[in-house]
Amino acid sequence: MQAGFATTRPAAGYSVEQVDAFLDRVAEEIAVPASSVTRLARERDALR
Repeated sequence: MQAGFATTRPAAGYSVEQVDAFLDRVAEEIAVPASSVTRLARERDALR
């Protein structure tokens, strides 16, 4: 995933809104595999 953030003026830095939106997307992308790992770990433990 590539992200490009516009800088704000007059102070150097990133737009807070753009960074927040990007972090929301990252959190959504991480949530799916994390829930799969949790489910698979439960299934594994049930088979032991």
